[in-house]
Amino acid sequence: MDLSYFNFLAGYILDDTSFTERYPWKIAIYRLYENSWYEGDKPVANSKIMSLLHKAWGCKKDQKFQNIHITRLENLDAIIATIIPPRTRHTTISDFSKRLAMSISNAEHKYYAMHDKLTRLYNRVGFEKEFQRKLAETNVLDSANRNSTSSRKYIALLILDIDHFKQLNDSYDHSFGDAVLKAFAWRIKDFSAELETVENVGITLGRQGGEEFEILLTNLSGKAQAIKIAELFREKINSEVIPSKSQLPAIVKELQLEHIKIPPERERHIRASIGCAVLLVNSRMDSVADQTYAELKRKADAALYRAKADGRDRVCNYDHILQKHGRVIRSFPEVSLVAIDLGEDVGAMPGDVFEVTPVEFSGGYELTREDARSTRLLGIIPRIPTAKIVVVETQREVSFCRVIESTGNDPFPHNASLRKIPCGINTPILDVAVPELESALCSYSAFEKGLNQLSDFTGLVFISIEPICGGVNCTERSASEVQRKHLHAFVHGLRIILPPKTIFGYVDYKTIVLKFHQLDADEKITRKYINQLASISIENHRVIIGALLKDTLENIVREGLSYSPEAILYYVRLAHFVAKKSATQNVEIFDITETCKQAIYDLRLENRKSDMLLEYHRLSSYGFKNANLDNQIGIILLEMNDMTFLSVAEQAIESAIAIDDNEVAFKANLAIVKTKLAKYQDAYGLFVDARKFMDESGLYWLYSLAFAKAAMEQYKRDQTVIKPDDLTKAIRRALADSSPSSVQEIEWYSEIEMFSKAIQDRG
Repeated sequence: MDLSYFNFLAGYILDDTSFTERYPWKIAIYRLYENSWYEGDKPVANSKIMSLLHKAWGCKKDQKFQNIHITRLENLDAIIATIIPPRTRHTTISDFSKRLAMSISNAEHKYYAMHDKLTRLYNRVGFEKEFQRKLAETNVLDSANRNSTSSRKYIALLILDIDHFKQLNDSYDHSFGDAVLKAFAWRIKDFSAELETVENVGITLGRQGGEEFEILLTNLSGKAQAIKIAELFREKINSEVIPSKSQLPAIVKELQLEHIKIPPERERHIRASIGCAVLLVNSRMDSVADQTYAELKRKADAALYRAKADGRDRVCNYDHILQKHGRVIRSFPEVSLVAIDLGEDVGAMPGDVFEVTPVEFSGGYELTREDARSTRLLGIIPRIPTAKIVVVETQREVSFCRVIESTGNDPFPHNASLRKIPCGINTPILDVAVPELESALCSYSAFEKGLNQLSDFTGLVFISIEPICGGVNCTERSASEVQRKHLHAFVHGLRIILPPKTIFGYVDYKTIVLKFHQLDADEKITRKYINQLASISIENHRVIIGALLKDTLENIVREGLSYSPEAILYYVRLAHFVAKKSATQNVEIFDITETCKQAIYDLRLENRKSDMLLEYHRLSSYGFKNANLDNQIGIILLEMNDMTFLSVAEQAIESAIAIDDNEVAFKANLAIVKTKLAKYQDAYGLFVDARKFMDESGLYWLYSLAFAKAAMEQYKRDQTVIKPDDLTKAIRRALADSSPSSVQEIEWYSEIEMFSKAIQDRG
């Protein structure tokens, strides 16, 4: 039974000082459930009160029994009982009844301002406010945790839509549709309470209107948990009749459905499609909670649309749309152009690379042979991509791609599937002519060739015009159209501001690259120009700048790092990526250590593991060696909770320690890896070295479980290595502070708990 409305109403009335201070009489509120009366959560035990309540409920109107005034709340199966003082005048009792009715009315208005009247879940306003409150409560990733295996917190928005609900409404009375919605809300609310306990997450429910519901998940450990919970909701909905036999009496009474025919159980099975969007919470969201909700909702809506398009009764995660839900719409072989159904609404960007696979070669199709009597399975046709394409322009719902490579006579049949290929930050840039800017810009390839002479420039600048969230005019054909117009005006404005020998290269419809000539400006003046560019204001857009100055290039050359044109442009793009991800600045001047470290960290923050590994290996190939980069890679491999990557994580963090053996956070991270690899002796020694850091940094809880496991195993092997008091302390702190997040860690926790009990039993 849903008691949220009853509890809100009861609490409001009892706390309404404008009412209770005027009439400080004793008030009790009772509810009837399965022929028993309850006050709060406790059943009424007093037989006299029980008898009075049954008698009062049998009456058709409010009245007074001896000195008790009874007010019926029929829509809630509840009674408000008020003890009236002796010799109270009838006019006073009448005024009391009016004020009580006013308090009840005010409570209803306040409740339904935030809740849907049919389902009593949060409405649009209430859900958004609850989202802001939950976001503020969620733990954020602190900057101090960058060098540690931090416990990150995710939130997710699920948008759930009942499949074929219109058909159900058309087949039966619309009142039965309301009954389905109400029963559905009860079902997911009851199931949410179970999941909150089992999955240790927070769940908030809302109804936006029609057959669409929203589910906010908080305190998630990762994206996989969000998808798992979405699947559990879908399976629960599929497994039960809605409305169920037990729900029908209450629903029929509340919605007054005695006049309609309820379909049989076999026709009361419903299905649902779910769109899922997951976000890693960080401090940048504190001041933009409304924009965060809008962006999360946009992504969940896009995922729901894909779930419907793929056949309904399924879960689609927004982050997987680019990976495996794209299709070819049409190819234009005469110009090597391909149109795909992935656009700006699902995050497609210029530079994204996709493999193209015709449906019959997408894997899983059977190869058979037929004879006169039967069909025999010979094998399964493997997945065979026939082409690679790169996005050159995106629009709201589609993107246009150029062909990188292809095989076969028809590599781009309609509806061929797409799979995104990780490319990291350094996505391919192809020459694309833009007629209205040809006089002002050279092609990207021509610009790159011009970098062979490195002695004649003071700076390289990578500039893009990026829309602010919610800032693009939706009446335009696409965001790219808006940005192209801004870029056109922007370039011609720069021609006036910047020195005459500045070279302009075209990247895409929102991005250009500049080369400042040494004859025009020294490095100091170049910095001045860069700051001037960053201060340019474009309505609803940010100007993002990544730059590489000549003194940094000279340092790169001195340290033996690659300074080929390809490498130099990569460094500038890396700086641009960092500036784009920053909430506080629009400009990033490339720094050999800090820019690389920040780029890797930003990729880790976005959970782009494959891209992070690509950039790490790319930087290594250019000669970069940095302890922080090695440590970050070790952490991300450790967070994958995949045993096959642990030896690589071990090597990465050991490399970090070899470069900087004074950073004890690296040792603590390596100790966790070695504990997972069952190298307990090495792990315990590293934990001992890092114990002071763990205590003083306030991060002991991150390492406590692995520390206790390593200490326990060392104690089992050799009891002289660790003092019993030290072991007891480590175990106690692990059991009190740790939060197991993988199967292995749950097993550790159980082992430590059992070991602790065994020690206590032995005294």
